[in-house]
Amino acid sequence: MQAFGGMMAITGEPTGPSAKVGAPIPDPAAALFLAMSVTSALLRCEKTGCGARLDISLYDSVLGLMANQSMNWLLAGADTPRPELDHPVLTPYVNTAPRTDR
Repeated sequence: MQAFGGMMAITGEPTGPSAKVGAPIPDPAAALFLAMSVTSALLRCEKTGCGARLDISLYDSVLGLMANQSMNWLLAGADTPRPELDHPVLTPYVNTAPRTDR
């Protein structure tokens, strides 16, 4: 799901192949989206007496997490370059983790 959702496209060295994120991000993300959906459904049921059908997918969860990068492509047709250890949007945010490739 990381590959299908575009997460791997922005992960890895800028000139190297794509890489999976170190943790299985789609699974806990889907669980979080499900928890929010259940809460919303319970509030709706309390107010209206109607139930709800919940449909959560790993793919949709990855797309939800990729909102910033997806908007670059959807609205401007611009690919997001791999940011290495820096964040491409939050400036002057710089990752202070030591580089291991030097």
